[in-house]
Amino acid sequence: MRPCGTTRLVAGLVACVASSARGQSFQLVGLPQGYTGTLSAGVSADGSVVAGWSTNSNGRGPGWSWTADAGRIDLTGPGFQPNTGALGISGDGRYLVGRNGPSPSSQPATAYRYDRETGVLHQLGVLESYTRSVANDASFDGSVVVGTLGRGSTIEGEQAFRWTPSGGMQPLGFTRPGEHFISQANAVSADGNTVVGESAGFGSEAFVWTSELGMRALPPVSMPNAGSSIAFGMNADASIIVGLGGTSGRHPIRWQDGLASNLGLPTGFVRGSARATSDDGSVIVGQVVGGANVQAAIWTPQTGPIVLSEYLGGIGVQLPPGLTLYNATGVSADGLTIVGYTTGTVGQGFVITIPAPTSLIVFTLVPAFVFRRRSRS
Repeated sequence: MRPCGTTRLVAGLVACVASSARGQSFQLVGLPQGYTGTLSAGVSADGSVVAGWSTNSNGRGPGWSWTADAGRIDLTGPGFQPNTGALGISGDGRYLVGRNGPSPSSQPATAYRYDRETGVLHQLGVLESYTRSVANDASFDGSVVVGTLGRGSTIEGEQAFRWTPSGGMQPLGFTRPGEHFISQANAVSADGNTVVGESAGFGSEAFVWTSELGMRALPPVSMPNAGSSIAFGMNADASIIVGLGGTSGRHPIRWQDGLASNLGLPTGFVRGSARATSDDGSVIVGQVVGGANVQAAIWTPQTGPIVLSEYLGGIGVQLPPGLTLYNATGVSADGLTIVGYTTGTVGQGFVITIPAPTSLIVFTLVPAFVFRRRSRS
């Protein structure tokens, strides 16, 4: 990793707090002119490419990709409209996916897949009777894209979809046909054969979809009043799925080996959600809420549930004064790159690089392999 002093400034504002001895790095994505916020939505498997979008008082603006060398590159040019939020990224970092619309709050907008290498923008369109679509994630090589179809400006009637270049857009249905009328696809496995998300009607339940078995509900966590659940992310082979559920749908949950487990909450927090996992599940990231106190969080076997800023302080990564890490939305395959967004005077996407474990680190991360993940924000 390049030392902090040589990190490129983007749009005049990139914060980098690093220790060259350990290779730690905290960087802000920066702001396009006329926008007041940026949000990091996903990261490639190796942690080198980040996807996200910009916001202002009117809503979403241009999507972007970010790398340490090139900084933030906004999605503008032929075919791109003002609302081009990049909501997901392929594991190899080549493709960005999201929604493309004529204005920040416009309906309809359509799902897209953008090739960073060739500059080709592919509009995925909509199915008959639908007026809009949004892409939330892509497989490792970008050959499979998943997202949600919709009608008008309400969520009623939304349906999850899976898209491939040869087969086009395929609706995925609902876990309870006739009872549920909303489904949303949030993440896809590295090989594109497994999709997870939410199916809802009066209440909601996390689902897993495969081409062999179709859509099935994930099991509820064993606790009173299990309530609603949503799956937000998974590892490369879909053996670990993360989201929220439990009592009134307020707890961060991990599904593994056919069971749902409550990841727990830091002291003082009453609800939370797990958004992304490293490939071996040793690093899970998301958000926790305690009244007005909303912060990004991390779960590891060594620390249990802990606020992300506290975790970073324990390994020597110091944040700029007054900055709050609001949500962690993605983590690299090895668990050493975490992305999300902040709150404060100006909210911005962040990219955190944590070094491989050494004896100097207070909280030791177990190495993980092969994966990337994002979450729908």
